[in-house]
Amino acid sequence: MQQKGITLVEILVAVGVLLILGAASMNVFSHYRRSVELGKARNAISAQLGEARTRTLGSEANSAYGVHFEESKAVLFKGPAYSSSDPANKEVWFGGGVRVSSIALGGPAELMFERLTGKAQPFGTVTLSGTGGETAVITIYPSGLFE
Repeated sequence: MQQKGITLVEILVAVGVLLILGAASMNVFSHYRRSVELGKARNAISAQLGEARTRTLGSEANSAYGVHFEESKAVLFKGPAYSSSDPANKEVWFGGGVRVSSIALGGPAELMFERLTGKAQPFGTVTLSGTGGETAVITIYPSGLFE
């Protein structure tokens, strides 16, 4: 006589396969989430650079604008120098474990755009890093353009 049913070994194999598939999908999802957070931070910095350059070229408030970089945020500011206490500063905080890992602007952690020309001073690169080792580099050219 043949018995019908599922053995304990079959159940353990099925559970093991499901655990392996679940772990693999969690790893892929985690990597995707970190990439999205890094992309968001890069886009936020690009938006601030674009806004600072546009405001400067438009001579808004007869002033030049710039962007100041810190490890966990970027700040759009007005005037000849960054002042952390200025209430008009526009801060963008990075989330998801993203941080500024390198600021290669040849000196200070900020850049200004020149009125009328839109040129960047200084120029160079800003590197963002994620918790999984991913990086994104923003290059600011002397012309004031960036990528």
